[in-house]
Amino acid sequence: MSHDPPPSRSHAPSLEDGAPRVWVTRALPGAQATAARLAAAGVAPVVAPLIATIPLPGSGDLLATHDALVFTSAAAVREVARRTPDRTHPVYAVGEATARAARSAGWTVAADADGSVADLGPILADAPSGLRLLHPCAAVTAGDLSAAGRPVTAWPVYRTDPAAEGWEGALADLRAGHLAGVLVQSPSAATALALRLGGAPVPASVTLFALSPACAAPLAGCGFGEIAHPPFPREAALLKVVTDTLVGAPPAAPDRH
Repeated sequence: MSHDPPPSRSHAPSLEDGAPRVWVTRALPGAQATAARLAAAGVAPVVAPLIATIPLPGSGDLLATHDALVFTSAAAVREVARRTPDRTHPVYAVGEATARAARSAGWTVAADADGSVADLGPILADAPSGLRLLHPCAAVTAGDLSAAGRPVTAWPVYRTDPAAEGWEGALADLRAGHLAGVLVQSPSAATALALRLGGAPVPASVTLFALSPACAAPLAGCGFGEIAHPPFPREAALLKVVTDTLVGAPPAAPDRH
């Protein structure tokens, strides 16, 4: 269940120049974008990805036999963008970050599901009949598009692997209680963290900030003092939970009469 813990909670052992330190575990380049948003909100990001996206071989030939693209991750957008200059296919996307990446790459976003992969199913079901849908995706996907009730061709364009290195310092800081929180935005990042923890509990002073309950599930029982997630899986909502918890909610606007 989502919640906003009280902003008065102390994280004094985890401050850096007065700012609470939060480990950003997602893969690059998304981790840098998340870090910039955290820093702008008064949180000190510790960028140490636990996962990495690895391109899978293949060309963009499938585009010729499909009419629209279904993107459920920004990583898939980047992979297709580098394989073809074709931007004529309308895009159906999940989440603000994915839709933003598609628009930035030059595609027109026909619809953006405000939620999870499952929320995109009804949108696809209402798409024009006969539309041949192509879903560039990870080798192992989270969720499915069965709710669409129509054929969607999966096209694996990348895989997600645990990062081999670069996270050691952040893990040591976590175990020592020198972090205020850990940010996980995918089940794969949470699984990678559970692997690195090796069953050792984390200090109860550390909060786990997860994009959704599914993202938090692999870390259940790891000892986090709190597990917080937003009411819907969007990065902006997740970062609001982080800042409200660690920095404090902004003052309410004065009543106007």
